Amino acid sequence: MFYTINRIEEELFVVLTDDDGRKYDVRVSEMPQDLRIGNVYELIDGVYIYNEKETEKRRSAARNRTKRFFQNI
Repeated sequence: MFYTINRIEEELFVVLTDDDGRKYDVRVSEMPQDLRIGNVYELIDGVYIYNEKETEKRRSAARNRTKRFFQNI
């Protein structure tokens, strides 16, 4: 299952899941130090692992959607 960092609220990261779209609050201490909003992680053996390939795939799709949107204005 993939988890995406949606936003930061005080000492919590708000994380969205892909499977069911549910929102989870995760303590800062449970996440890697170098995370960014929009990064995609997998929970493996209780540890959030950054998935660079999935993150880039989603960022590229978002850039393409934005590009198409502005071309149609």
